[in-house]
Amino acid sequence: MAKKKSAILEAVHETATGLHKAGLIDQTTLREFECLYLSKIEPLEPKQIKEIRESLPKARQIRKIIQQKQLKRTG
Repeated sequence: MAKKKSAILEAVHETATGLHKAGLIDQTTLREFECLYLSKIEPLEPKQIKEIRESLPKARQIRKIIQQKQLKRTG
C-alpha cells in the first residue's frame, strides 16, 4: 500500500503551485518544491537541518521576509 503524503508537504506543494501560477516564483523554484514533495523524506539531525538551511540562498531570503513581517506585527 502506498504511503499517504504528509499534509504539510501537500500544503507546501499546493502553495508553491499557486505562487507559480501567479508569477511569484519561477519554474526552477517550483521544481525545487516538487522535489521535496515527491522525494522520500528521511529524518535529519538538527545540525544537518541547520547546515542545509544556511546553504540555500532562497531559504535565507524567505526567513528574512518572515522575520521582517513578524517584527512589523509585534512593533
